[in-house]
Amino acid sequence: MRRLRLISGAGLAVCLSLALSACGGDDSPEQPIAIPTETTATGGSLDKTEFIEEADAICEEANTGIAQYVEAGEGFTAAGDIAALRQNVVDEITALGPPEDDRTTLDSFLAGMEAQVEAGEKIALANERESDTAQFETELDNAQAETLTAAESYGFETCGQEASAAGTSGATDGTVAPAAPSAPAAPVTPESDAGGVGDTGGDTGGGTGGGGVSPGGGVSP
Repeated sequence: MRRLRLISGAGLAVCLSLALSACGGDDSPEQPIAIPTETTATGGSLDKTEFIEEADAICEEANTGIAQYVEAGEGFTAAGDIAALRQNVVDEITALGPPEDDRTTLDSFLAGMEAQVEAGEKIALANERESDTAQFETELDNAQAETLTAAESYGFETCGQEASAAGTSGATDGTVAPAAPSAPAAPVTPESDAGGVGDTGGDTGGGTGGGGVSPGGGVSP
């Protein structure tokens, strides 16, 4: 019985030793676990040419929406809705992952768009309060000019351009260009009984004294 216990104890020691060897033990070198690290890209996956094409498509869609308000004569009354369209342009262009090429100019463009959004929101609030919007209209015009300058410098074709109503030229989203006034009709003076234009029958002498064509092209009294 005692011998059995000794054998069992020796067997247990061997098993424990084998188990420690299998686990590496304190003396075996530890194997490091490799954890993949994510690298953060400094720019988007699009190159500048591709980015401009994508951004111009976004701006084209927004300008179409803005033009609908302009055509309806709601360039200022719908200032809040137009501001929302511009904010969407900023958000979508940013989400494209802009390339690092000429990033300073692009940031100037986006800052100009943000300034237009702010000015449009101010106009919308002023409209609700029935207060003067002249100051905010000036802010909007200045922001539009800055945006256009940056857009052209960056290479955009559509972004930065202001939507206008169909058939108008140079109208911004705040105003609709008025139709050109028609020329006033030339006044027509009554013909005298003594003679008039085309009255040559039988009285050539009276035609020059009592009536005729004046040097200015009208009919003399």
